[in-house]
Amino acid sequence: AITLAMLLVVVGLRSGLLDAWRAQIPANAPNYFAVNISASEREAWQQTLGRASVHSQGLFAVARARLVAINGESVEQLIANDATARRALSREMVMTQATRLPLGNTIEQGVWHGGAGSAQVSVEQGIASRLKLVVGDWLQFSFANRTLDVQVTSIRALDWNSMQPNFYFILAPPLLEAYPYTYITSFFVPQPNPLQAGSIASTEFVLALGRAFPAVALIDIGALVAQLQRVLDRIGLAVQGLAVLNVAAALLVLIASLRASLQQRLREQTILRALGGRAAQLRRIAQVELSVSGLLAGVVGCGFGGLLVLLLGQRLFDMTILPGPATVSAVLLGSSLLVLLLGTRVLGSVYRASPLRAWRGRID
Repeated sequence: AITLAMLLVVVGLRSGLLDAWRAQIPANAPNYFAVNISASEREAWQQTLGRASVHSQGLFAVARARLVAINGESVEQLIANDATARRALSREMVMTQATRLPLGNTIEQGVWHGGAGSAQVSVEQGIASRLKLVVGDWLQFSFANRTLDVQVTSIRALDWNSMQPNFYFILAPPLLEAYPYTYITSFFVPQPNPLQAGSIASTEFVLALGRAFPAVALIDIGALVAQLQRVLDRIGLAVQGLAVLNVAAALLVLIASLRASLQQRLREQTILRALGGRAAQLRRIAQVELSVSGLLAGVVGCGFGGLLVLLLGQRLFDMTILPGPATVSAVLLGSSLLVLLLGTRVLGSVYRASPLRAWRGRID
């Protein structure tokens, strides 16, 4: 059962992680990111995507800054004992400004700043929790040795799996325009449809974008997902190999335990034969016993393995992952059949023995 649980964890996590992630992504979710669009290229970029009828998530002005103080106190001192917060703030963060609340964001605390034009910022709830930020706190950011003080007026929840630009901090415009900034966006390029006239080829369109805007970095999200899947497949195959070896070892233990019980089973079937039991009937009873034993091992393994998959998915990936019905059915059926076939093979000599030899305790 433990071996089956390990096998289920490996298969369940590998397939469930990708399936759960894909299920959260809409069919027309952006499949490309564009980074480093300059202000002078903004209008031409929008016109190029508009002519090709390519849906974009809109342009976000972005600049890099470092959080240096909270309510006048140094961030380094405040997070000295928090390794997670230190890692989050050890690098510059990408910030943006927006008048409207971005798609997929919801206000959990406070009020969205809108186009207030004052020193206000909206903070993502995850980093707000790690830094113990509340509405009304004052934050100081450093933009290339130039500082900006803003007040937290709202805390947001957002979907990091939306495949669109997401930000920890969103300033009230036009605060960001006083610092060097570029634009970032995500867009969806549909796969070419040979039956539809005028259908664009995604590869050709992206190559044309690269030629028209050589300074813009285009990131193919689909290629990254495919690479991630290949890495997970390789890791999964290696771990599955170890799990298969464990299954083989468990089967050897099963064979040894069955062979150790041969004499006891011989005495039991001798008594039953003396009481009128038929060899075929006793063989069927033993087969039912073996099948049920294998099925019970599969049930325990699936239960324990499914619980581990669920806990690991929630703790490590913040996803609800459960083994699929096909995987569970294969484990249950496979465990039952393996125990049945091996048990029938090992115990076959007991039920082939003649009553006279059985009385003498001999097995051919």
